[in-house]
Amino acid sequence: MRRLNLWFGIAVLIALLTAGVAVAKHRNGGTHTDSVAATATVTQTSRQETTCTGTDGQYRQFRATSSGTSTGDPRLTGTVRVKAHGLVNTTTMRGQVTGSVKIRSANGKLAHAKLITVFRDGRLHGVIVGRVKDRSTGAAEEVSGSGKLIAPVVVTFAGPQVTLQIGTSEALTTAGVIQKGGCPNGNGEDDDDDR
Repeated sequence: MRRLNLWFGIAVLIALLTAGVAVAKHRNGGTHTDSVAATATVTQTSRQETTCTGTDGQYRQFRATSSGTSTGDPRLTGTVRVKAHGLVNTTTMRGQVTGSVKIRSANGKLAHAKLITVFRDGRLHGVIVGRVKDRSTGAAEEVSGSGKLIAPVVVTFAGPQVTLQIGTSEALTTAGVIQKGGCPNGNGEDDDDDR
């Protein structure tokens, strides 16, 4: 009888621990996919550039840091810092710019992503790929939760001011998403490294 009580106690303990893990996983956000859109406006705070002649025209190579604010999805609303470096053919007006984007909100939400763009038509067209960390609770599912950030971006210039349209532009047909998790025993990644 004593042994039966011991096994019963262990079974109850395991059941309670399992329930606690399930609640914690649900609170931190299970598998989800949310549409995401934001607009960031930044101003260059530093810039280094050099020019050279290539086989197909004149080139400008630069490295710049910009800062400002972003609004839209709460996970992408806050202060923004963009570090970018690029090489643009100023004869053909073609080139590429890559770098990083970091967005931090007042309540500690953080988005950090790589910026990969192509310069054409006087604008940068490309994607940002990274992660969003959001540990807030109680917000609507569509605007809360951590996960991978993959979104199209269009960057336009107006003097020293730069605007990044993330996941929203008349020129883009693909929306941005923040996604977390995966299917158990599936062939995809179950990316849960934001715990």
